[in-house]
Amino acid sequence: MSARDEACVFRCALDDTYFVAVTGTVELKQFRGKQGKAAYDERNAARQLALPPWELLRCPSCVELCSNQSYEAWLRDCDRETARTPLSPCFAVSFEEGEPPPMFVDRKNKPGGKPKYELASGVGPGGLEIDGSYSGRIWKPSLKLVGIDRPRYEQQQQPGTQRSAEEHAAMQSAAETALCRLAPPEAEALARKLEAACPAYATWAAASGGVGAVVDKAVARVQAEAEACDEAKAREGERLAAVEKANRKARKEKKRAAKLKGQEQ
Repeated sequence: MSARDEACVFRCALDDTYFVAVTGTVELKQFRGKQGKAAYDERNAARQLALPPWELLRCPSCVELCSNQSYEAWLRDCDRETARTPLSPCFAVSFEEGEPPPMFVDRKNKPGGKPKYELASGVGPGGLEIDGSYSGRIWKPSLKLVGIDRPRYEQQQQPGTQRSAEEHAAMQSAAETALCRLAPPEAEALARKLEAACPAYATWAAASGGVGAVVDKAVARVQAEAEACDEAKAREGERLAAVEKANRKARKEKKRAAKLKGQEQ
């Protein structure tokens, strides 16, 4: 294999899933020798710093919770042209305070099968063990060495909060809608609130002020702004149509007057 996948670890703010997302590819043969190694390290350091702190990504666990299917079954059964892909707020994971998220490279030597991610740059585990769901999801126990041993969000771990796929989809869609439509600073602030509430699904409707109320308020506001914008556009369209109608009438009157004047002469 020549080009190899590069990836970073992301954590979904909605369900606390850790997974690997491919961020690019690299031709390792271009970085041979001492100078090549130095150039590779410099390149990777720049890419680490350029990585946004959070992104809307396809979290495999959100896909399963919102579709009530395994990730593999969802990929197999969904209509790629019409199916909605849930995009959830996911944060690039730093394994040491003050350090940027590390980069990993897939070192598997044969096509197909599970990736074999090894640390390429930065501070982090030497390797990542991917689970068998073909989703990039990390087998959580493999992160214990770096102090991450919490189980990911599972419905049975949240007494009295058994939710349907439709309920999870509604929560996920609300978060995605708000983050897509808010201005960047507001989206950043909301994403951070979701991160602080992780797993946000579990605390969405908390009596003490769940994060769901914050998201719903943001969605209502952006929808009201969109409706106001549509109304303003409609009014402007009506105004321009009236102006054009008046202009057409004026042109006709001018043409008619010119014709009458010509006849009189």
